[in-house]
Amino acid sequence: AVIAVLLIPAGPAVANSSAVRIRHIDASAFPQVSMTVSMTGENVETEVSVSENNRTVPDFEVEPLSEAGRDVHVMLVVDTSGSMKGQPIASAVAAALKFVTSLPDEVKVGIVTFSDSAKLLHAPTLDHPKVLGSLGGLRAAGETALYDGVKLAAKQLVGPAQRNVILLSDGADTSSRASLDEAVGAVQRKSASIFAVGLTSGEFDAKALRELSSKGSGRYSPADTADLSSVYQNLATELSNQYLITYESGFMRGGEVDIAVTTSRGRDSALTLAPDARRRRCSQTASP
Repeated sequence: AVIAVLLIPAGPAVANSSAVRIRHIDASAFPQVSMTVSMTGENVETEVSVSENNRTVPDFEVEPLSEAGRDVHVMLVVDTSGSMKGQPIASAVAAALKFVTSLPDEVKVGIVTFSDSAKLLHAPTLDHPKVLGSLGGLRAAGETALYDGVKLAAKQLVGPAQRNVILLSDGADTSSRASLDEAVGAVQRKSASIFAVGLTSGEFDAKALRELSSKGSGRYSPADTADLSSVYQNLATELSNQYLITYESGFMRGGEVDIAVTTSRGRDSALTLAPDARRRRCSQTASP
């Protein structure tokens, strides 16, 4: 018998709070299930509950992602085109500086900027002070090579880690060699998530940002210069408070399973297609 190995991303949330977000579900060793979940608040490791199709999972383990040996990599992709000149780029730099200083020391951070073309300032590194120094020197001018910037950032995400792209732009692409589909494909091949932030300005166009975040297993957030730091701070909090939850599923027959994670501050759920564990065990028993 052929056994499908499934690495399943979390599906659309049925009920969601920013305090709880299912980032990824891995059922490749089903009935063993592991989930990466962002959970903010105090004592979340002791108060969290898990359910499958509204049935409580009685036994599961919860540990911080860093203690589980899972690295987190982040690529900041910043629009430095001419439309960002003045207050927009100043607000973008201030928000990015606060974002980097809020991340745990063990999170690797890199930077790509884009205007007429995309430019790599840093591949993911633990040297946060060096990243902060580069952010302080950003200037705005030129066109908008948005797709080239995303594609270049994705290229830097290598090695075993959770991969994240934080993209900030205020407009549509005007000068990329890469297409939208090529940018999306580059991110998907790296199993990365795109968190796109649309800075509302005179040339604001959210269409590409929405599509990138949707197809890139992330989400889109609009912002103006006044609340940009708040949006970035929320992203930093989410990335800094991630946990690995593991358990053995009670649905040996497989099929569609609605997995929910709940704390006192919120709830998130995802529909997952799980394999039939009975067939796997029969195959293993029949093997010589």
